[in-house]
Amino acid sequence: MSLRLFSGFSMARLLAAVLALMIVSAGADASLAASCKSSAVTATSGSVLQPTKAKAYDEARFNWVQKVWQKYGPYWHNFANSVKRKTSCSKKPGGWTCTFSAIPCRSHS
Repeated sequence: MSLRLFSGFSMARLLAAVLALMIVSAGADASLAASCKSSAVTATSGSVLQPTKAKAYDEARFNWVQKVWQKYGPYWHNFANSVKRKTSCSKKPGGWTCTFSAIPCRSHS
């Protein structure tokens, strides 16, 4: 005799649906992981100190995009799609410097 839940749904059907959802979710995570590179790319704002933090930040981000584009091609350079993003900026005598580091992930466009 099977236990009936929610007007006609058996416990076995409910468990099968939950299991199927878990399998689909696990597959989605695996495909997401497969679309990212294995190591981070790091870029700085360059050897010349920038007059403002904003300028150093923009320069470091631009350099990260260029470095990723050259290394992996046009579908990998979007910083917003990357994972394990790290940014840091510091003020030094004479200006600012920033560093961007992230693992590139493929854009699906």
